[in-house]
Amino acid sequence: MWYRINDNNPIKISDLKTSIYVRLKMEIPTESSTNVFNNIFSKANDSLTCKHCKEMIDSFDVVPQHRCFIGKDVFMDANQTLFKIEEADDNQWHMINENNPLENEMTLSEKNDIKKSNAVWNKYSILAVLSLYEANLHMLDNPKKKTKVWTAISDIRWKINALMKKYKKCVDNNAKSGRNPISFEYYDQMEDIFGKNKEAFVINSYTRSFNLPKKTTINPALKTKTTEIQSKVPVVAECHPSVSGTRMLQIDNPKVSINKKRARPQHGTGSNNAKVKLQLEKQWLEHLQSEKKRQIQRDVRLAELFEKKTEAVNLRKRQLQLQEKELEVKKDDSQQ
Repeated sequence: MWYRINDNNPIKISDLKTSIYVRLKMEIPTESSTNVFNNIFSKANDSLTCKHCKEMIDSFDVVPQHRCFIGKDVFMDANQTLFKIEEADDNQWHMINENNPLENEMTLSEKNDIKKSNAVWNKYSILAVLSLYEANLHMLDNPKKKTKVWTAISDIRWKINALMKKYKKCVDNNAKSGRNPISFEYYDQMEDIFGKNKEAFVINSYTRSFNLPKKTTINPALKTKTTEIQSKVPVVAECHPSVSGTRMLQIDNPKVSINKKRARPQHGTGSNNAKVKLQLEKQWLEHLQSEKKRQIQRDVRLAELFEKKTEAVNLRKRQLQLQEKELEVKKDDSQQ
């Protein structure tokens, strides 16, 4: 029999897995099992031995203060030898798993009770989720029900829903205008999945404009009316340039897939691009004008400096000439 020492009371192990060491539950003893439990507890108190230091331990009360088991999970084997959880070998773990009485009694709700805060999502895990989802896209029943996909990929449905919501928000915002585009770190991966398979991801902004039957028999008496309607369609398109190209594709060829009908618009519109170009041109012209003004001012300053330097040179020449004349006069006076 195996026990975990928890402060003062020995607790019978009812659920222990190799991957989760501390997930232990105490079995509540009934009236029939109380005597058996007390007998086992009394036998275990007779002689306890530490597996690590080979010392004898008097009672269970002393076990938490023993130097080998301070702050550790302590277990006891059939020979009443105490040891830490790290020392359990594979055979002992196999014995624990075989003698686990609550493993088969766990309900599906307990097994699937996984909270969002328990999962740690980093960049690599999100990319792995997207790759798994893309690999199982062939299991989609319809755009709204995806039961087969989630049976193949479990416990990550809420993360995929969050990524799809962010991707849809990014697409809808950037499709309306180019102002303040929303950036999305995993946009390329989501675009690879839903850009090619839009039947699996229906965007709310898309509405079907026509419900054309696939194959129907047309009354010969109504052929004239259909030809008149077909002749009027291009006239409406010419008079109203706001008619989208997707609707024209649906009228011409109803068998064209949704991928070809709905081309994703680029970021921004023509008017916004024109405004940006005009602003850039104005800024460039202002820059050129300011450069020209600075060049003129620079030339004026250089001309003034050149004039001042020439005047200084001329004055120096005159001084030298006057000094030479004075020297000549002094020489003449000395010779006389």
